[in-house]
Amino acid sequence: QGMALLDRTGTVRRANRALLEILDLHSFKDVLNRNIAALFPAVDPHLFREILATASGYETRDVVMKPYGGRQRSMRFTLVNSGSDTDTSVIIVRDITADREEAHSREKACKKEAIKALVGALMHDLNQPLTVIMARAHLMQLELEKSPENHNDLRSSLEEIASLTIRIAETLRRLESPRDYVTQPYAEGVEILDIAQSGEEIGPWRAATDMAIQRLLELLDSHEPGALLHSERTAAYARRISSLVGLTDSQSEIVSRGAAFHDIGKLGIPDSILQKPAALDPREKKIMESHTEIGARIIGAFFFYREEAKAARSHHERFDGKGYPCGISGASIPLAGRIVAVADAFDALRFRREYHKPEPLDKVAQEIIRGAGTQFDPEVVRAFNECYRELDAMFPHR
Repeated sequence: QGMALLDRTGTVRRANRALLEILDLHSFKDVLNRNIAALFPAVDPHLFREILATASGYETRDVVMKPYGGRQRSMRFTLVNSGSDTDTSVIIVRDITADREEAHSREKACKKEAIKALVGALMHDLNQPLTVIMARAHLMQLELEKSPENHNDLRSSLEEIASLTIRIAETLRRLESPRDYVTQPYAEGVEILDIAQSGEEIGPWRAATDMAIQRLLELLDSHEPGALLHSERTAAYARRISSLVGLTDSQSEIVSRGAAFHDIGKLGIPDSILQKPAALDPREKKIMESHTEIGARIIGAFFFYREEAKAARSHHERFDGKGYPCGISGASIPLAGRIVAVADAFDALRFRREYHKPEPLDKVAQEIIRGAGTQFDPEVVRAFNECYRELDAMFPHR
């Protein structure tokens, strides 16, 4: 797998020979001091800008592309950084086409071959966190050389390594008795084995984590009165809107959990800002906005909540690209984040908060509808417009 050291603009400063092989290049001169997006012209450049802006710890994206004479390839890009203030990141590039094709072929052969493919896929799944740990350790060394006093980044790196180690242990545990083979559609009719859903049942782990996060929401409610009820209502709204935009029950459940957890990052915001009755100044506003990234780190520490973490990170993005934390737009914003944005806004305007009185239903609905195409996804607003009276009837107004 190819690896490169990037600066904050995405320019390659160091690279290994495997990256040259993936790109079918012969000289490091063809790679160094070039932007990573320019090296992969078949990939939407917004993807690299997004992961450079959003990655905290590590961020992985799989992309189907046709860089080699029109032949479709499956590529995996993983960005690893050492903290929010770092100016250096590592990107790991891997051509996973053969893995996908082999998994599909074996799954079609017979159950025995499916078991072999599952075990093989589990072993490949181990490789990703191990490589991230190696890259993270290298970045920690660079950070310590540059700033030995920066203990926050060091602590963040150690927490990430601990989380990845737990994930490896869980993967090994599933190797003991692989069963319940689950596949997911990948591209153009190809199905792959889904590691997170295959193997032993993860329901008890998810239930225990749900309970822990529920306790965190109760803690948040003591700092921001009404936060717990706000999360419950937003989750219910998001689930209903999800069904109207065509999501399955399981997909709607993911969006609903993301909505329930979307403000958990406010635990990291000082009470002086969280409870301030007046408007925030620019510095305070910037701190408040960081709750999206903090929440994504809390939720994303559990591998089965990676999609919910995306909702927490992106629920304040705007459809026109003027939101935060990344300033992404349109379909680049995860659908869960686009749905939670509407559900969150509806509840924030309709119910009394510390800083405003509740607005009348029709006024709230019209304000959200006017935001279609600017603040909100028009398709999500269309679904909201079908059901906002139903949403309003779900909870009593006090």
